[in-house]
Amino acid sequence: EDFSFDAKLLRPYFEFTRVRDGLFELTRELFGVRCEPVTGVPVWHESVEVYDVYEGAKRLGRFYLDMHPRKDKYTHAAAAGLVRGILGTALPQAALMCNLPDPREGPALMEYLEVETLFHEFGHLLHAIFMGHGRWAKNTDDGIEWDFIEAPSQMMEEWVRDPATLRRFARHHETGEPVPAEFVAKLKRADAVSRAL
Repeated sequence: EDFSFDAKLLRPYFEFTRVRDGLFELTRELFGVRCEPVTGVPVWHESVEVYDVYEGAKRLGRFYLDMHPRKDKYTHAAAAGLVRGILGTALPQAALMCNLPDPREGPALMEYLEVETLFHEFGHLLHAIFMGHGRWAKNTDDGIEWDFIEAPSQMMEEWVRDPATLRRFARHHETGEPVPAEFVAKLKRADAVSRAL
């Protein structure tokens, strides 16, 4: 109320497929890797997408995106390691599970907090892929300090508050217009409310 901001005004600018693709493009620019779709791989549900991560010609690992709600699926978001990567033995594999709007059911418009959650959890997923190339298990994902585990995900979610980054993929699902700068400015002001608590 104090900042005259309603987060629902952003929903038309956060269409799931465009947000996902924007996240992949940001990942490519930040880390020099690309996410290539993989088909013909066994998955636990038909809606699960599979991607391999490449740095140039080198395959770094694989991840699974289980993005949409369904009966009997839990309702929160999480990233999980599936295969512990160890140098010369196995490439890392991880999964990201969310409950985001499904584009197969019409316009899949996300809430701002869902976009932030997707970026945050994708940071955990990338962490699993990037750290899964150590020589010893204790130096990959077991025994890492908790604040370091959260650092990559918290850094990724900051990009959702960057106006220039948002305008690249946050476009109105009907008109294609980028998210208005004043919406982003109001979002940033409202986001700081009660932060100290």
